[in-house]
Amino acid sequence: MSSGRPSITSIRLATDCSTVGPCSVTRDLKEVVLDKCAHFSFSNHLSITSLKSRTDLPSSFALLLILCFQLQFHQFGIEHMHSTHAYTDVHTIEMAWTIIEQLQISECVHLEINSLGDEASRANYRVGLETYLKKHKDSLSPLSKSRLERGSVLRVLDSKEEADAVIVQDAPTLSTHLSPSSSSRFKQVLEGLDSIGLKYTINQRLVRGLDYYNDTCFEFVTKADGTGPGHAVIAGGRYDKLAEIMGGQSTPGIGWAAGIERLALLTSDKLIPDSPRPVAIIPVSESGTMDEMWSFAMRLTHSLRANGVTASICYEATPAKHTKRAAKENCKYCVYVGSDELAKGKLLVKDMDTAKQFECTVDELHSMFPLYIPKND
Repeated sequence: MSSGRPSITSIRLATDCSTVGPCSVTRDLKEVVLDKCAHFSFSNHLSITSLKSRTDLPSSFALLLILCFQLQFHQFGIEHMHSTHAYTDVHTIEMAWTIIEQLQISECVHLEINSLGDEASRANYRVGLETYLKKHKDSLSPLSKSRLERGSVLRVLDSKEEADAVIVQDAPTLSTHLSPSSSSRFKQVLEGLDSIGLKYTINQRLVRGLDYYNDTCFEFVTKADGTGPGHAVIAGGRYDKLAEIMGGQSTPGIGWAAGIERLALLTSDKLIPDSPRPVAIIPVSESGTMDEMWSFAMRLTHSLRANGVTASICYEATPAKHTKRAAKENCKYCVYVGSDELAKGKLLVKDMDTAKQFECTVDELHSMFPLYIPKND
C-alpha cells in the first residue's frame, strides 16, 4: 500500500447502454437488490405487463417495444484503491460473492478468474496470439477480423461466435506468457480464494475489453443451461496504470461492476418484501371545528410518516370521495377525524379490506403497524 495513503473502497453507480434482451424488471424486484445492496439507485423501466394490457398490439410488436425500452441497463460496483497487494484482489472478489450469497443465488452462479499479467507479459502474449490468429484470419468472423486488423487481438478471445470459438480453442494461452512476478502474484490470489473457501474456475480465455486492465480479471457467471453459455452478472479486474494513462498520479486499483437487472432476474420472489400499504387521514368538515381538526390531522399524518408509515391526508371534496380515492390507492385503513373523535380522544378507523369500523387511540393506531413502525422512546 502506498505510504501515508489509506486504502479506499468506494461505491459507484453507472448507467450504460447495451442490449440485454427482453425482460421485465419490476419495482419489487428492484427493491430486493436495493434492500440487499445499499446505496443503489434505479430508474423506472417499461414492464411486460403494461404491454400485455394493450390488446390492440400484436405480440411481435409488443416484443419489439420491450427490446427498445430495455436498451438501458443499470449497474453498481466497488473500487478498492491505492493497494497492489494480491489479497486486495481476494477481498474485492469476496465482496461480490457476499452480495451473491445475500441474494441467495450462489447455486446458479460461479466464479471464473484469469490473469492478464503485467505489461511485459501482455506484450509477449499479443505477439504470439496475433501470429496464431493471422494464420486463421480467413476463418474468423467479420468482427474478429476487424479486431485483429486494428490490433485488439485480446478481444478476439472474448468473441461469442462459434467460428471464432473453434479457432480460439487451440490458441496460445496467457498463462504460458506470464512473467515470474505476475505468475507468482496470480498464485497468491488463488491461494487467498482457497483460504476463504471460495470456489473458482481458471478460464484461460477470460479477458477484459479495455487495454488498461492488468493481472487479475474475473467474472461471476450464470451456469450454462444447455441452450447456450452463461452470462456474467458481476465482472471486474485490476487497473493499476489507468490513472497514469489519464494523466494523473499512480493510483493502483481493482473493482467490479454488477448488472442490477441480471441480479434481479435471478433473485427469488421469496426475497421480495411486502410493501406496507398506505393509510388515509380524512378530516370530517363540521362547523366551527375545522381549524382544530386540520391541525390534529396534520400532526397525526406527520407522526405516522415519521415512524415509517406511508400516510396521505385529504384536503378537498367529501369524506365519501376521499374514501373512494383511498380504495383506488390501495390504502389499508381510512382514519376519520371529526368533532366527535376529538372530543372522545379516539379515532374512527375503517379497515378497507373488511369494511369494518372501530375506534382507537393514536397510540393504538401506531401499534397496529409493528412490522415497520418502531416504538417511540
